[in-house]
Amino acid sequence: MSAQPAKSLFPMLWIILGLTATAITLPLFGLQRLAHKPITEPETETKPVAKAPVRVAALGRIEPTSGVIQVGGPINEILGKLLIKEGDRVTKGQTIGYLRSYDERRSELETAQQQLQTARARLATNTQFSEAQEQERTIDSAKVPLVQNSGIAAQQAQIDALESQRSLAMKELTRYQFLVSQGAAPRNEVDQRQSDVDQLNKRIRQAQETLAQLINSRDRELANATAQINTARINTARIQAENDVASAKQAIELAQVRLDNTIIRSPVSGRILRIVTKAGESIGDQGQGKGTLVEVADTSAMQVVAEVNESDIRLVKLGQTAKIISRNKAFEGTLTGRVTELGRQIFKNNVLNDDPSAFTDARVIQVKVAIEESEAVAKFTNLQVDVQIQVQGPQPSPPS
Repeated sequence: MSAQPAKSLFPMLWIILGLTATAITLPLFGLQRLAHKPITEPETETKPVAKAPVRVAALGRIEPTSGVIQVGGPINEILGKLLIKEGDRVTKGQTIGYLRSYDERRSELETAQQQLQTARARLATNTQFSEAQEQERTIDSAKVPLVQNSGIAAQQAQIDALESQRSLAMKELTRYQFLVSQGAAPRNEVDQRQSDVDQLNKRIRQAQETLAQLINSRDRELANATAQINTARINTARIQAENDVASAKQAIELAQVRLDNTIIRSPVSGRILRIVTKAGESIGDQGQGKGTLVEVADTSAMQVVAEVNESDIRLVKLGQTAKIISRNKAFEGTLTGRVTELGRQIFKNNVLNDDPSAFTDARVIQVKVAIEESEAVAKFTNLQVDVQIQVQGPQPSPPS
């Protein structure tokens, strides 16, 4: 009975010894495998090249491509009348209003125009009078030689007659001198003939002196008449130069400029976006010493000023297409556009996101996107929109 249990314990002992040997030899075998495993170089990790995102998203605002123009006026002036209302279309140069001082400036211009007419009439009258004097002097100067020359001619004729008489008297004197020398005539006859010749010589000398005086008088009168003509001409030129016409013209030009400054005209063709100053109000200082009356813009061409994060600007290129979406459904659907300009300065974002979790102090670059469907957003200046710019080509991922 006792030998039977001993035999049954043998298999159990062998099983236990086998398990123990296995538990000891397996770790040793593993260590030996590790000890004989060849050492290899670590694999170099290659940095993956990431593809650029399909789109760059940004917030933007809609504005006219040519910008919004503030039509100004002199500060503290009072706006008298506006001829337009918000939303009206206007053309370049169109009158859209008047300052209150318009009527006063128009009266000043009318007064200056009347003064010009008066000055021109006075100039015409004075010129006619001076020209009449000049003409009178010319006629008088023409009469001088006629009158004087006739007297000179008469005096010369008298001298010629006296000289003829003297010639005859001298012949008589010569004849009587011969007769006296022959004893045919008394001596006193010679003396009488000599006296006649002496009297004629005296009369001829007096006539010649009178002739010289007449000639001198004629020359003096001719010179005086010429001087009077020249004086009349100079007076005419002086009247034409020294008149009020030139100053009246300058006064008109000044009055016209002042009147024009009271007329408000649109500098561009477009649409009135906002009326800042109403009729009867004083033009206030809107900053930098300027006053604004209305805001006008050409809304036929619109664009989006998108604020692209500085980390994404490297992906944006000129000519890329973009989608424009109104998150508040101001317009339906999606508009298309094209990148036309990349900014050259970095700013803090101006278009605020209505997402409370969005970063409100981002550094951005302004990118301008021309809208193809400008008419759809012509009345939405400054509307906030979402912009998705379609960027192209794989780009290496930024360094970590």
